[in-house]
Formats: sequence, C-alpha cells, structure tokens
Amino acid sequence: QRGPPQLAAPPAPWWQRVGNPTACLKIFRRGRKLAVLATAQLLAFLGEPILVSRVGSLVLTETLGWGTAARGRYASLECALSIPGLAFPGVAERHLGTASAMLLGSAAALMQHLLNAWWVKEPWQQFVVPLFSFARVAGHAPLTSLLHAAGEEAGFGQAELRGCLQGLQSLASLLAILIWTSWFSHCVRNGKPRRFPLGPAAVAAAEMAVGGLALHICRKR
Repeated sequence: QRGPPQLAAPPAPWWQRVGNPTACLKIFRRGRKLAVLATAQLLAFLGEPILVSRVGSLVLTETLGWGTAARGRYASLECALSIPGLAFPGVAERHLGTASAMLLGSAAALMQHLLNAWWVKEPWQQFVVPLFSFARVAGHAPLTSLLHAAGEEAGFGQAELRGCLQGLQSLASLLAILIWTSWFSHCVRNGKPRRFPLGPAAVAAAEMAVGGLALHICRKR
C-alpha cells in the first residue's frame, strides 16, 4: 500500500530567492593569484569598449561636430576591425605567448586612449585610432585561460567560476556607468572634453600593471 501523498515544500520567501549581488566577490578570497587575475579582469570589464563608447562617443560630437550618423559609422568601423581578433582569439597567444599577448591587449588599449586624448585633432586622425582594435582584443583569451586555470586550482567548479565572472561583469557595468558619466561631465565643465579618454587610459594602464603582476605570480608557482 502506498503511503499518504507528500506535499510539496512551500516556496522560499522572495528575499531568499533574490541572488546576492556581492556573491561574485568571493573570487577575491581564494588565494592571491586568483585575486590578482580577477582584479585584472575587473579592470578589463571597466574598460570594455562598449561601456566606454556609450559616453565617449559624445566626445566626437563635442570636438569634431559629428552627428548620430557619423558616430554610428565610426562605431561600426571599430567593431569591424575587432572581428578578426574575436573570431580567432587564440592566434596572438599561439604566436606571441600568453604573457606577450595579454600585455599587448592592454598596451593597445592604452595607446588608443592616449591618441584619442592628445593626438586627434582632425577627423582623418580619428579614423586612425581604431586600427589598434585588432591588437586590443588579443589579451582577452590569455586572461580568460589563466583565470580558469587559477579558479580550478582554488577549488572553483566551471559553472561557479563562470557565475562569479558574470556577476563581476555586471558589477563593473554598473560602476562604469557612474565612473564614465561623472568623468565626462567633469571634462565638459572644464572645457576639455577631449581629455575624457585619459580616464579609460588610466584603467588600461592599471590593467597592464596588474596583469604583469599576475603573470609574475603565475611564473613563480
């Protein structure tokens, strides 16, 4: 004979079903190597072209007088030049090595921003800057592979680590909106909108420095 039917457990309260937005920060508490690599990834997320260009495109209007159509064509050019690097993410790593490819990506981003801030005066010069886009995405694959290897060493499962990285990306997106809009407003108030790229340049320089430290730690172990 069958026993009485078992009732389903009641649903958990809504506050227990809402994800903890700070849960991704545990990635910084699983050893120095993973913490440094995660910091480099956070800086890379903050400097993502799609996040910076949402505000940075307004610099083109302020300094070159470009309208919506011209800014759209320029954004399309940047994306088109990034496609080869995104389609073949391991090419630079295979030919240059993990360390060189990773640092190349940060250096290309830094050069792009510095040219935008100090060199660009005419529209034709603005179209030279996206030529660095192919090299800029070269550092994505090496950093991702190092992060997954360090996460596995620290006891993270692939799904858990992927969830932490997605949470870190969401956190960086929120921070980027606040940081870049505030910095752009500051530059416009001071009459120097073309100095906006110096903010992303500082992030790229920090990413390169932290990435170099991460590579040093990985070599020692």
